[in-house]
Amino acid sequence: MGSATRSTLDPRDLVATVCDRTGVTSGVGGILNSVRLRGPIARAVNYHGTLRAWRDRLAQHFEYYAENFRVLAEAEIPRFLAGELTTRQVALIITFDDGMRTNYEVAAKLLDEFRLPAIFLVPVAFIDLATAAPQRQRRFFVNEMQGSLEATTDPDTYAPMSWDEMRDLLARGHAVGSHSMTHHRLGEGVRPEVLVQEIVESKRLLEASCRTSVRSFGWPFGGLADYGAAAQELVRRHYLLGFTTFAGPIRVGGDPHALHRSNVEPHMDLARVRAATQGLTELYFRSRRRRFEALVRDAGC
Repeated sequence: MGSATRSTLDPRDLVATVCDRTGVTSGVGGILNSVRLRGPIARAVNYHGTLRAWRDRLAQHFEYYAENFRVLAEAEIPRFLAGELTTRQVALIITFDDGMRTNYEVAAKLLDEFRLPAIFLVPVAFIDLATAAPQRQRRFFVNEMQGSLEATTDPDTYAPMSWDEMRDLLARGHAVGSHSMTHHRLGEGVRPEVLVQEIVESKRLLEASCRTSVRSFGWPFGGLADYGAAAQELVRRHYLLGFTTFAGPIRVGGDPHALHRSNVEPHMDLARVRAATQGLTELYFRSRRRRFEALVRDAGC
């Protein structure tokens, strides 16, 4: 989805704060993140826009990750899934969706400061608008990414990264992946030619523009209806890794095309971040995660 900005009070903030202060989060994490009980385990998080106003809060997130997790680079994920990478800590994968310029100007600098690798998943057509008029960028953000009209008074909320900035991220040790061509929903009923354009052609253009192999695909949007068996089959055929937003544990021997992430945003306090990385969101998304897995299993994916 589009760049996230803080708006009205989210009840999940209150729940996360209560769980954090009463020890529920740490208690759940002590079980769900126990390498001794569950074997090697990884978590994954995804961000959207990273506005300058929330830089200090984002730095707190990254400091927490650096101190408590073994953060994996994209190239390490297949090794982790194969059981070839051992770590006593819980592993963590950090991803950014949508290709916002603030990811480059704010988040990437902080990642480098904390020596953390990340994966930047971008809608390819949005990156093509980096040199376009702001009105065109804003139109794409609102119409294709369903960004909030209220959030578009500041160009930082809808400006994309450029291809040069993408290539610079690669040179600094990060990875880039596809978030489709136009941030299109990929659920059942989407025409086959649209799926090919969004999933296959976006990879080809991304590889040509960044001069690198693209291994990762991140699904646009996050509802169960935004996923489809035909789209999942294309992701399996053309990508090494596929990322959802169903907040589940990543285990040795797990499906590399069903890597479940928990959404966090820069404005969230550490209670929300801990809830995401200690397993509370795993419990919350359990039903949707099972329905997704049934969808792709029943289709023979």
